[in-house]
Amino acid sequence: MTEDDARQAEAQMIAAMKAADTEALYSLFATDFSWVHGSGQTDSRATMVRKFLTGALKVSDMTPEAQRIVAVPGGAMVSGRIRIALEINDTPKVSQNLYSAFWIDTGHGPQLAHWQNTRAPE
Repeated sequence: MTEDDARQAEAQMIAAMKAADTEALYSLFATDFSWVHGSGQTDSRATMVRKFLTGALKVSDMTPEAQRIVAVPGGAMVSGRIRIALEINDTPKVSQNLYSAFWIDTGHGPQLAHWQNTRAPE
């Protein structure tokens, strides 16, 4: 996987989240996918997709900043700062986070294996 592959995969994931495109998210998330939220809550592929399907999670903006992408054998590590505007159970929230993501090359295109974010210092 190249840095450009990872950059494109991240852009596809963000577009799918903003559109609540659950089919695209399901295919972009690896089978053993995990997402660790800034709150410490974790989601699997099934629970994360379900949140979009039910409308419990709505993303209106995800803007990466100062992204660093490092290609590694079989995948890519992405880290940086990201602005996220969303609604959780109809409660709006906007935050600046630091995040890291690990994309893997499955032979069927990049899939996100792990994402973790935490609130960025002011």
